[in-house]
Amino acid sequence: MKKNFWIGPFYGSDLDNDYISSEFPTIPAVYIWRRIFKNIPESIFNKTNFIELVEKSLIPPFVSISKAKVSRSEASNSEYIRSNFIRFEKIEIGGGRLSIEKSEYLNSLDTISKRKNIFDELFNSCLNFGPVLYVGETDNLNQRIIDHKNGRSLLLNGLIDLGLHFDEVALSYLPLKVSTQKERKFIESILTILLLAPLTKRIG
Repeated sequence: MKKNFWIGPFYGSDLDNDYISSEFPTIPAVYIWRRIFKNIPESIFNKTNFIELVEKSLIPPFVSISKAKVSRSEASNSEYIRSNFIRFEKIEIGGGRLSIEKSEYLNSLDTISKRKNIFDELFNSCLNFGPVLYVGETDNLNQRIIDHKNGRSLLLNGLIDLGLHFDEVALSYLPLKVSTQKERKFIESILTILLLAPLTKRIG
C-alpha cells in the first residue's frame, strides 16, 4: 500500500482557534477544503427532519460547462491550461434539487424503515467522497487556517454562496518543510487542475 502523505481530514466543526493552535504547525503547506455530508442521527427517527436533511444536502449548485476556451500565452500564442483563468462561452448553473418523482419517493419513506437506514448509511459513507471546494498554499499553515475560520479569506463567503457552513467541510494538508512560494504555487496549480477542474464539466 502506498504511503498517504496527506494529513487529515480535520472537520470544520472542530476547528476553533484553540484547536487550530494546538494541532496545526507553523510550516509551509498546500491544503484542500472539501465538502462533507453532515449526518444528524436524530433525523432518521423523524420523517420531516429526514426529508429536510436530504433536501438541504442537495441545495449547493453544480456547474455544467458546454464550451470553454483556455487562456492563451502571449509569448507563444499557443493554448495552455492555467488553473485560475478560463473564458466561458456557455455555462449552466443549477441546484441539485430532486425531481418531482424522486421527491415523491422520498416522501413515501416511513419514519423508521430499513430503506431509510440504508440512506442514512449512504450519507455517512459519502463523508469520504465529498468534492474539493478550495485549494490553497501558505508559508504558515497555522495562521492561514485561523484566517479561513475567522473570515479573513475567500473561503467563508464562498461557502455562504453555496449555502454551506464550516460544519459541512473538512480540511486536509500536505506539509512542505522546505519550500519556496514558487514551488507551493506550482503544486497548488497542479492540485487545482487535478481536483477542481474536472468538476466543472459534468460527464453523466
